[in-house]
Amino acid sequence: MDRFWGCNLNRYKDVIDKSSHMRELSFMLYFDHAASSPLCPEALKTLQISMEKDFYNPSAAHKWGRDLNKKTQEIRDKFKLALKASKDSRFIFTSSASESNNALVKGLGLSSGDSLYVSFGDHASLVKPAFALKDQVKSVLELPLDEVGVPSCSLLPENINKDIKLVLVSTVNSQSGGLLDIKKFASELKEKAPWVHLHLDAVQSFGKFEIDLSSGHIDSMTVSAHKMGGPKGVGALWLKKGLTLNPLLHGGNQEVDFRSSTIAYPLIASFYAAFEVAQKNLQRDYEKVSSLRNILVNSLKEISEDLEFPFNPEDCSPYIISMMWKGISSDIVLRTLEQKEVAIASTSACSSKIKGENPTMKALGLPTSVHKFVLRISLGKMSTEKEVDAFISIFKEVYSELQMFVKR
Repeated sequence: MDRFWGCNLNRYKDVIDKSSHMRELSFMLYFDHAASSPLCPEALKTLQISMEKDFYNPSAAHKWGRDLNKKTQEIRDKFKLALKASKDSRFIFTSSASESNNALVKGLGLSSGDSLYVSFGDHASLVKPAFALKDQVKSVLELPLDEVGVPSCSLLPENINKDIKLVLVSTVNSQSGGLLDIKKFASELKEKAPWVHLHLDAVQSFGKFEIDLSSGHIDSMTVSAHKMGGPKGVGALWLKKGLTLNPLLHGGNQEVDFRSSTIAYPLIASFYAAFEVAQKNLQRDYEKVSSLRNILVNSLKEISEDLEFPFNPEDCSPYIISMMWKGISSDIVLRTLEQKEVAIASTSACSSKIKGENPTMKALGLPTSVHKFVLRISLGKMSTEKEVDAFISIFKEVYSELQMFVKR
Protein backbone atom coordinates (compact mmCIF):
# COMPACT_ATOMS: atom_id res chain seq x y z
CA MET A 1 0.00 0.00 0.00
CA ASP A 2 1.37 3.39 -1.00
CA ARG A 3 2.02 6.33 1.26
CA PHE A 4 -1.15 8.36 1.80
CA TRP A 5 -0.88 12.00 2.83
CA GLY A 6 2.53 11.45 4.39
CA CYS A 7 1.62 8.34 6.39
CA ASN A 8 3.23 5.01 5.51
CA LEU A 9 0.12 2.86 5.75
CA ASN A 10 2.00 -0.38 5.03
CA ARG A 11 2.68 -0.62 8.75
CA TYR A 12 -1.06 -0.61 9.47
CA LYS A 13 -2.19 -2.64 6.45
CA ASP A 14 -3.63 -5.48 8.55
CA VAL A 15 -5.57 -3.01 10.67
CA ILE A 16 -6.97 -1.14 7.69
CA ASP A 17 -7.83 -4.23 5.64
CA LYS A 18 -9.91 -5.63 8.49
CA SER A 19 -11.85 -2.46 9.20
CA SER A 20 -14.41 -1.77 6.47
CA HIS A 21 -15.50 1.66 7.65
CA MET A 22 -11.86 2.81 7.79
CA ARG A 23 -11.63 1.97 4.07
CA GLU A 24 -14.77 4.03 3.52
CA LEU A 25 -13.24 6.96 5.42
CA SER A 26 -10.15 7.16 3.15
CA PHE A 27 -7.94 5.22 5.55
CA MET A 28 -8.53 7.60 8.43
CA LEU A 29 -8.17 6.62 12.05
CA TYR A 30 -11.19 8.51 13.34
CA PHE A 31 -11.36 9.45 17.03
CA ASP A 32 -13.67 12.48 16.94
CA HIS A 33 -17.05 10.80 17.33
CA ALA A 34 -18.19 13.39 19.90
CA ALA A 35 -18.17 15.91 17.05
CA SER A 36 -19.90 13.62 14.57
CA SER A 37 -20.08 9.90 13.86
CA PRO A 38 -20.24 8.05 10.54
CA LEU A 39 -23.68 6.99 9.33
CA CYS A 40 -24.40 3.46 10.46
CA PRO A 41 -25.24 1.11 7.55
CA GLU A 42 -28.92 0.89 8.49
CA ALA A 43 -29.31 4.67 8.60
CA LEU A 44 -27.47 5.10 5.30
CA LYS A 45 -29.61 2.50 3.54
CA THR A 46 -32.82 4.04 4.90
CA LEU A 47 -31.70 7.50 3.84
CA GLN A 48 -30.79 6.40 0.31
CA ILE A 49 -34.10 4.62 -0.26
CA SER A 50 -36.20 7.37 1.30
CA MET A 51 -34.41 10.16 -0.57
CA GLU A 52 -35.33 8.46 -3.83
CA LYS A 53 -38.88 7.37 -3.03
CA ASP A 54 -40.24 9.71 -0.34
CA PHE A 55 -39.94 13.05 -2.12
CA TYR A 56 -43.52 14.09 -1.38
CA ASN A 57 -44.30 16.89 1.05
CA PRO A 58 -45.74 15.28 4.23
CA SER A 59 -48.04 18.30 4.63
CA ALA A 60 -49.58 17.86 1.18
CA ALA A 61 -53.29 17.00 1.05
CA HIS A 62 -52.93 14.14 -1.43
CA LYS A 63 -52.68 10.51 -0.28
CA TRP A 64 -48.91 10.32 -0.79
CA GLY A 65 -48.32 13.31 1.44
CA ARG A 66 -50.78 12.00 4.01
CA ASP A 67 -48.98 8.65 4.00
CA LEU A 68 -45.63 10.29 4.81
CA ASN A 69 -47.28 12.37 7.50
CA LYS A 70 -48.67 9.20 9.06
CA LYS A 71 -45.25 7.54 8.92
CA THR A 72 -43.71 10.61 10.60
CA GLN A 73 -46.25 10.37 13.42
CA GLU A 74 -45.51 6.67 13.83
CA ILE A 75 -41.77 7.39 14.18
CA ARG A 76 -42.55 10.16 16.65
CA ASP A 77 -44.55 7.70 18.76
CA LYS A 78 -41.82 5.07 18.58
CA PHE A 79 -39.25 7.55 19.93
CA LYS A 80 -41.55 8.43 22.83
CA LEU A 81 -42.22 4.77 23.59
CA ALA A 82 -38.50 3.96 23.67
CA LEU A 83 -37.88 6.91 26.01
CA LYS A 84 -40.78 5.86 28.29
CA ALA A 85 -42.38 9.24 27.73
CA SER A 86 -46.12 9.77 27.98
CA LYS A 87 -48.13 9.41 24.78
CA ASP A 88 -49.43 12.96 25.04
CA SER A 89 -45.98 14.52 25.35
CA ARG A 90 -44.50 16.09 22.21
CA PHE A 91 -41.51 14.96 20.16
CA ILE A 92 -40.73 17.80 17.76
CA PHE A 93 -38.31 17.18 14.89
CA THR A 94 -35.85 20.01 14.30
CA SER A 95 -32.79 20.61 12.12
CA SER A 96 -30.27 20.22 14.95
CA ALA A 97 -29.60 20.17 18.67
CA SER A 98 -28.60 23.83 18.47
CA GLU A 99 -32.02 24.72 17.09
CA SER A 100 -33.72 22.60 19.76
CA ASN A 101 -31.81 24.24 22.61
CA ASN A 102 -32.40 27.74 21.25
CA ALA A 103 -36.09 27.02 20.70
CA LEU A 104 -36.51 25.87 24.30
CA VAL A 105 -34.49 28.59 26.02
CA LYS A 106 -35.94 31.44 23.98
CA GLY A 107 -39.42 29.98 23.70
CA LEU A 108 -40.22 29.63 27.40
CA GLY A 109 -41.01 33.33 27.63
CA LEU A 110 -38.87 34.13 30.67
CA SER A 111 -39.41 37.67 31.95
CA SER A 112 -37.53 40.36 33.86
CA GLY A 113 -38.25 38.79 37.24
CA ASP A 114 -36.99 35.34 36.27
CA SER A 115 -33.55 33.78 36.67
CA LEU A 116 -31.97 30.68 35.23
CA TYR A 117 -29.05 28.34 35.93
CA VAL A 118 -26.69 27.00 33.27
CA SER A 119 -23.31 25.30 33.41
CA PHE A 120 -20.75 27.63 31.84
CA GLY A 121 -18.79 24.48 31.01
CA ASP A 122 -21.54 23.15 28.77
CA HIS A 123 -21.94 23.23 25.01
CA ALA A 124 -22.27 26.65 23.40
CA SER A 125 -25.79 25.86 22.16
CA LEU A 126 -26.92 25.85 25.80
CA VAL A 127 -24.72 28.62 27.18
CA LYS A 128 -25.10 31.21 24.42
CA PRO A 129 -28.92 31.14 24.24
CA ALA A 130 -28.96 31.53 28.02
CA PHE A 131 -26.76 34.62 27.82
CA ALA A 132 -28.80 35.95 24.92
CA LEU A 133 -31.52 36.47 27.55
CA LYS A 134 -29.31 38.40 30.00
CA ASP A 135 -31.02 41.73 29.24
CA GLN A 136 -34.45 40.11 29.37
CA VAL A 137 -34.21 38.17 32.65
CA LYS A 138 -33.15 39.03 36.19
CA SER A 139 -29.96 36.92 36.14
CA VAL A 140 -28.11 34.10 34.38
CA LEU A 141 -26.46 32.07 37.11
CA GLU A 142 -23.58 29.58 36.89
CA LEU A 143 -24.32 26.03 37.95
CA PRO A 144 -21.63 24.75 40.33
CA LEU A 145 -19.79 21.72 38.92
CA ASP A 146 -18.06 18.74 40.48
CA GLU A 147 -14.55 17.49 39.68
CA VAL A 148 -15.53 16.00 36.29
CA GLY A 149 -17.55 19.00 35.16
CA VAL A 150 -21.13 17.99 35.88
CA PRO A 151 -23.60 19.82 38.15
CA SER A 152 -24.52 18.54 41.57
CA CYS A 153 -27.62 19.46 43.54
CA SER A 154 -25.59 19.28 46.74
CA LEU A 155 -23.62 22.29 45.47
CA LEU A 156 -26.77 24.37 44.94
CA PRO A 157 -28.23 26.55 47.72
CA GLU A 158 -30.44 24.60 50.11
CA ASN A 159 -33.25 27.06 49.53
CA ILE A 160 -33.51 27.86 45.83
CA ASN A 161 -35.10 31.23 45.14
CA LYS A 162 -38.56 31.26 43.65
CA ASP A 163 -37.30 33.43 40.79
CA ILE A 164 -35.27 30.49 39.43
CA LYS A 165 -37.47 29.29 36.57
CA LEU A 166 -35.07 27.28 34.37
CA VAL A 167 -32.14 24.91 34.88
CA LEU A 168 -30.11 23.76 31.85
CA VAL A 169 -27.93 20.65 32.11
CA SER A 170 -26.25 18.08 29.88
CA THR A 171 -26.21 14.35 30.50
CA VAL A 172 -22.58 14.16 29.32
CA ASN A 173 -20.18 17.10 29.21
CA SER A 174 -18.88 17.24 25.64
CA GLN A 175 -15.38 18.33 26.73
CA SER A 176 -14.63 16.43 29.94
CA GLY A 177 -16.88 13.46 29.29
CA GLY A 178 -18.31 13.96 32.78
CA LEU A 179 -21.38 11.76 33.19
CA LEU A 180 -24.37 13.17 35.06
CA ASP A 181 -26.58 10.90 37.13
CA ILE A 182 -29.63 12.57 35.69
CA LYS A 183 -32.14 10.47 37.63
CA LYS A 184 -30.58 11.53 40.93
CA PHE A 185 -30.03 15.14 39.87
CA ALA A 186 -33.59 15.57 38.57
CA SER A 187 -35.14 14.00 41.65
CA GLU A 188 -33.12 16.15 44.06
CA LEU A 189 -33.73 19.33 42.06
CA LYS A 190 -37.49 18.80 41.92
CA GLU A 191 -37.54 18.08 45.64
CA LYS A 192 -35.80 21.41 46.30
CA ALA A 193 -37.62 23.41 43.65
CA PRO A 194 -40.60 21.63 42.07
CA TRP A 195 -41.56 24.78 40.11
CA VAL A 196 -38.28 24.83 38.12
CA HIS A 197 -38.25 23.81 34.46
CA LEU A 198 -35.47 21.24 33.98
CA HIS A 199 -34.12 21.04 30.44
CA LEU A 200 -31.81 18.22 29.47
CA ASP A 201 -29.31 18.28 26.60
CA ALA A 202 -28.90 14.57 25.90
CA VAL A 203 -26.91 14.87 22.69
CA GLN A 204 -23.80 13.04 23.93
CA SER A 205 -25.78 10.27 25.65
CA PHE A 206 -28.66 9.67 23.23
CA GLY A 207 -28.32 6.20 21.73
CA LYS A 208 -25.45 5.41 24.13
CA PHE A 209 -27.13 5.35 27.55
CA GLU A 210 -30.61 4.40 28.68
CA ILE A 211 -32.93 7.42 28.99
CA ASP A 212 -36.12 7.12 31.03
CA LEU A 213 -38.57 10.03 31.03
CA SER A 214 -41.28 8.26 33.02
CA SER A 215 -40.55 10.00 36.34
CA GLY A 216 -41.94 13.33 35.14
CA HIS A 217 -38.97 15.20 36.63
CA ILE A 218 -37.57 16.21 33.24
CA ASP A 219 -39.55 18.91 31.46
CA SER A 220 -37.80 19.02 28.10
CA MET A 221 -34.94 17.34 26.30
CA THR A 222 -32.77 17.89 23.22
CA VAL A 223 -31.40 15.04 21.10
CA SER A 224 -29.47 14.81 17.83
CA ALA A 225 -28.93 12.19 15.15
CA HIS A 226 -25.40 12.70 13.89
CA LYS A 227 -23.59 11.96 17.15
CA MET A 228 -24.93 8.40 17.25
CA GLY A 229 -24.84 7.11 13.68
CA GLY A 230 -27.66 9.11 12.12
CA PRO A 231 -27.57 11.87 9.49
CA LYS A 232 -26.71 15.53 9.97
CA GLY A 233 -29.54 18.00 9.65
CA VAL A 234 -32.04 16.39 12.02
CA GLY A 235 -32.58 16.48 15.76
CA ALA A 236 -35.52 16.72 18.11
CA LEU A 237 -36.94 18.59 21.07
CA TRP A 238 -39.05 16.57 23.49
CA LEU A 239 -41.59 18.51 25.56
CA LYS A 240 -43.49 17.30 28.59
CA LYS A 241 -47.29 17.17 28.41
CA GLY A 242 -48.93 20.58 28.80
CA LEU A 243 -45.80 22.60 28.03
CA THR A 244 -46.21 25.42 25.52
CA LEU A 245 -43.47 27.47 23.90
CA ASN A 246 -43.31 30.55 21.74
CA PRO A 247 -42.23 29.33 18.26
CA LEU A 248 -38.71 30.16 17.15
CA LEU A 249 -39.71 29.67 13.50
CA HIS A 250 -43.01 31.03 12.20
CA GLY A 251 -44.71 29.84 9.02
CA GLY A 252 -46.86 26.86 8.19
CA ASN A 253 -46.87 25.27 11.65
CA GLN A 254 -45.98 21.90 10.16
CA GLU A 255 -44.34 20.45 13.27
CA VAL A 256 -47.14 19.95 15.81
CA ASP A 257 -48.09 23.65 15.59
CA PHE A 258 -44.73 24.65 17.02
CA ARG A 259 -42.05 24.57 14.35
CA SER A 260 -42.57 25.79 10.81
CA SER A 261 -40.53 24.08 8.12
CA THR A 262 -41.15 21.33 5.59
CA ILE A 263 -40.91 18.00 7.39
CA ALA A 264 -37.69 16.25 6.27
CA TYR A 265 -39.05 12.72 6.26
CA PRO A 266 -35.96 10.96 4.79
CA LEU A 267 -33.77 12.44 7.54
CA ILE A 268 -36.32 11.53 10.20
CA ALA A 269 -36.58 7.94 8.94
CA SER A 270 -32.79 7.63 8.86
CA PHE A 271 -32.58 9.12 12.36
CA TYR A 272 -34.92 6.49 13.73
CA ALA A 273 -33.11 3.68 11.90
CA ALA A 274 -29.87 4.71 13.65
CA PHE A 275 -31.64 5.01 17.00
CA GLU A 276 -33.29 1.60 16.64
CA VAL A 277 -29.91 -0.07 16.05
CA ALA A 278 -28.34 1.87 18.92
CA GLN A 279 -31.10 0.87 21.34
CA LYS A 280 -30.80 -2.78 20.37
CA ASN A 281 -27.05 -2.81 20.99
CA LEU A 282 -26.91 -0.32 23.88
CA GLN A 283 -25.29 -2.58 26.50
CA ARG A 284 -23.03 -4.38 24.06
CA ASP A 285 -21.69 -1.12 22.62
CA TYR A 286 -21.20 0.38 26.07
CA GLU A 287 -19.15 -2.59 27.23
CA LYS A 288 -17.09 -2.62 24.05
CA VAL A 289 -16.35 1.11 24.17
CA SER A 290 -15.54 0.93 27.90
CA SER A 291 -12.96 -1.77 27.14
CA LEU A 292 -11.48 0.32 24.30
CA ARG A 293 -11.35 3.38 26.56
CA ASN A 294 -9.41 1.42 29.19
CA ILE A 295 -6.94 0.10 26.62
CA LEU A 296 -6.46 3.59 25.20
CA VAL A 297 -5.99 5.34 28.54
CA ASN A 298 -3.65 2.70 29.96
CA SER A 299 -1.56 2.64 26.77
CA LEU A 300 -1.25 6.44 26.71
CA LYS A 301 -0.21 6.48 30.35
CA GLU A 302 2.55 4.01 29.51
CA ILE A 303 3.94 6.30 26.79
CA SER A 304 4.82 9.08 29.21
CA GLU A 305 3.93 10.78 32.48
CA ASP A 306 3.69 13.98 30.43
CA LEU A 307 0.28 12.77 29.25
CA GLU A 308 -2.24 13.65 31.95
CA PHE A 309 -5.97 13.10 32.35
CA PRO A 310 -7.53 16.10 34.11
CA PHE A 311 -10.88 14.32 34.57
CA ASN A 312 -10.87 10.81 35.97
CA PRO A 313 -11.86 8.61 33.00
CA GLU A 314 -13.59 6.16 35.33
CA ASP A 315 -16.09 8.87 36.34
CA CYS A 316 -16.79 9.91 32.75
CA SER A 317 -18.54 8.56 29.71
CA PRO A 318 -16.30 5.96 28.05
CA TYR A 319 -17.05 7.63 24.73
CA ILE A 320 -15.04 10.79 25.61
CA ILE A 321 -11.45 11.02 26.91
CA SER A 322 -9.95 14.37 27.83
CA MET A 323 -6.14 14.48 27.93
CA MET A 324 -3.39 17.08 28.36
CA TRP A 325 0.11 17.01 26.90
CA LYS A 326 1.67 19.84 28.84
CA GLY A 327 4.30 21.89 27.11
CA ILE A 328 3.06 21.53 23.54
CA SER A 329 0.10 23.19 21.89
CA SER A 330 -2.81 20.92 21.05
CA ASP A 331 -2.87 22.54 17.59
CA ILE A 332 0.59 21.16 16.85
CA VAL A 333 -0.40 17.69 18.03
CA LEU A 334 -3.62 17.77 16.00
CA ARG A 335 -1.89 18.87 12.79
CA THR A 336 0.87 16.27 13.19
CA LEU A 337 -1.68 13.52 13.69
CA GLU A 338 -3.71 14.90 10.80
CA GLN A 339 -0.73 14.46 8.48
CA LYS A 340 -0.75 10.79 9.46
CA GLU A 341 -4.49 10.53 8.75
CA VAL A 342 -5.56 10.48 12.40
CA ALA A 343 -8.45 12.67 13.57
CA ILE A 344 -8.88 13.81 17.18
CA ALA A 345 -9.96 17.17 18.66
CA SER A 346 -8.88 19.76 21.17
CA THR A 347 -12.32 21.08 22.13
CA SER A 348 -15.90 20.54 21.01
CA ALA A 349 -16.25 21.31 17.30
CA CYS A 350 -18.41 24.36 18.06
CA SER A 351 -15.62 25.87 20.20
CA SER A 352 -12.65 24.87 18.04
CA LYS A 353 -11.89 28.45 16.89
CA ILE A 354 -11.41 29.79 20.43
CA LYS A 355 -7.83 30.86 21.14
CA GLY A 356 -6.25 31.75 24.48
CA GLU A 357 -8.54 31.40 27.47
CA ASN A 358 -11.31 28.93 26.76
CA PRO A 359 -14.41 29.78 28.82
CA THR A 360 -15.61 26.16 28.75
CA MET A 361 -12.34 24.83 30.16
CA LYS A 362 -12.22 27.64 32.69
CA ALA A 363 -15.68 26.67 33.92
CA LEU A 364 -14.53 23.05 34.15
CA GLY A 365 -11.85 24.13 36.60
CA LEU A 366 -8.80 24.04 34.34
CA PRO A 367 -6.36 26.95 34.77
CA THR A 368 -5.86 29.17 31.71
CA SER A 369 -2.21 28.11 31.51
CA VAL A 370 -3.18 24.58 30.39
CA HIS A 371 -6.10 25.34 28.06
CA LYS A 372 -3.91 25.18 24.95
CA PHE A 373 -2.65 21.71 25.90
CA VAL A 374 -6.01 19.91 26.11
CA LEU A 375 -6.84 17.12 23.65
CA ARG A 376 -10.13 15.25 23.25
CA ILE A 377 -10.24 11.68 21.99
CA SER A 378 -13.72 10.33 21.42
CA LEU A 379 -14.88 6.85 20.52
CA GLY A 380 -17.97 5.54 18.75
CA LYS A 381 -19.79 2.26 18.48
CA MET A 382 -17.93 1.58 15.22
CA SER A 383 -14.52 1.97 16.90
CA THR A 384 -12.41 -1.19 17.06
CA GLU A 385 -9.50 -2.54 19.06
CA LYS A 386 -7.45 -2.69 15.85
CA GLU A 387 -7.96 1.03 15.37
CA VAL A 388 -7.00 1.75 18.97
CA ASP A 389 -3.81 -0.30 18.56
CA ALA A 390 -2.96 1.58 15.36
CA PHE A 391 -3.66 4.91 17.06
CA ILE A 392 -1.33 4.08 19.95
CA SER A 393 1.42 3.08 17.50
CA ILE A 394 1.09 6.34 15.60
CA PHE A 395 0.83 8.42 18.76
CA LYS A 396 4.09 6.93 20.03
CA GLU A 397 5.76 8.13 16.82
CA VAL A 398 4.21 11.58 17.19
CA TYR A 399 5.31 11.77 20.81
CA SER A 400 8.87 11.04 19.76
CA GLU A 401 8.79 13.44 16.80
CA LEU A 402 7.45 16.38 18.84
CA GLN A 403 9.74 16.11 21.86
CA MET A 404 11.97 18.89 20.54
CA PHE A 405 8.99 21.28 20.61
CA VAL A 406 7.92 20.57 24.20
CA LYS A 407 8.51 23.50 26.54
CA ARG A 408 9.80 22.36 29.91
